[in-house]
Amino acid sequence: MLGTSRSHFLGGFRLSIQPGTCLDTALGSYKPVLSALKKTQEYAKNLAPLVAASPGAGASISNLIYSTVQYGADRGNALEIGGAVSALTTFVGTQGTEMLSGLSRLATNPVVILGTADAGLLWGVGNEAAAAYQGRCQ
Repeated sequence: MLGTSRSHFLGGFRLSIQPGTCLDTALGSYKPVLSALKKTQEYAKNLAPLVAASPGAGASISNLIYSTVQYGADRGNALEIGGAVSALTTFVGTQGTEMLSGLSRLATNPVVILGTADAGLLWGVGNEAAAAYQGRCQ
């Protein structure tokens, strides 16, 4: 009797990642977590040149604003606005570079990767349990 119920229990379990199975549901919900981690690294790498160029762009815009004085703009206002633009873009350049550098380091940090993997597995198991409870997987 004991052997029969054990074989029945184990016989009902199958390890499959075919579409529609609960394991496929768990693994499928884990993919966006990995994708987000990879995209974070890519975005940091792609945005770095733009952020680094912002102080130079700010200086150019500041000069353009100040050049409007020759067309009748108020000199004091042009200096203030130009200075503000220059200060803002310099701030964005320095702080943005540091932020992207830190973000890139975080995305490659083994502790962060393992923590993200654990969170992704927990999310996948939760989705698997919900799908099994609702009868959406086998």
